[in-house]
Amino acid sequence: MRFKNNSPSILGIKMARCGCRANGPLHLTTLGSRLKCNTSTCAASRPTGAGKSLSFVGADSTQSLRAHMEVAVLLYPGCIFFEVALAVDTLSAHCPVKYYTPDGKPHVASNQATVHASGDLQALQEANCRAVLVPGGDPHSILVPVALASPALRTQAERGALIASICAGNLFVAAAGLLKGHRGTHNYTPEHASPEAVATAAPYWDGMTFERSDLVRDGHLITAQPWAYRKYAAEVARAVGALSSDAAHRVEHYVRQRSYDGA
Repeated sequence: MRFKNNSPSILGIKMARCGCRANGPLHLTTLGSRLKCNTSTCAASRPTGAGKSLSFVGADSTQSLRAHMEVAVLLYPGCIFFEVALAVDTLSAHCPVKYYTPDGKPHVASNQATVHASGDLQALQEANCRAVLVPGGDPHSILVPVALASPALRTQAERGALIASICAGNLFVAAAGLLKGHRGTHNYTPEHASPEAVATAAPYWDGMTFERSDLVRDGHLITAQPWAYRKYAAEVARAVGALSSDAAHRVEHYVRQRSYDGA
């Protein structure tokens, strides 16, 4: 799936800190289209029980957060690590961050860094997660013909974990049936994607109320546009109680506040 208005791919980005420290799945088999997003910026609290909204904790609960629950990051072939890099870098100072891959093997990220995995999709399903982050990229490898990540995402959502996706990562959440009856956003629209891409992805959004917004938070779900990676990082950190609202606001607006050019 290719989008209009492409920008050069972001490769070789050196991070300040690596941070390594429902419903049945929907299929696209009959449509035969390869889903791919190649835009360059396509950069929670404790569970309260299945189907319940999450309560928030303040920044003073960081020690408890670190001791009991982790933030999981789902990495897969073709994903774009940049989209969740700021969120990971922000969260890793406040709580454990662990990476999971489809087979549990190390992941070679889009910036060519090798990321150690804590386990496979089954391990992700069994993990004690406060949040699960799902980046975008090319989801074809674990989405078509079977949405392999759906059981893990559904289980974590039922336990009350925050499920936070960005760009094509929103497709995984939709395929797991988690967006049905909820508000969300995505960039598989005529404004940003080709007619073929829009048609191919359309079945995934069945039952979701689309909002033309950079980021939408509805209960324990966060969906974000690829260019909204700073807002995504800030909202995830705020949702899991890692940052106060003021601190999260500074993360989101850091570039605007510090830029000499007022960008």
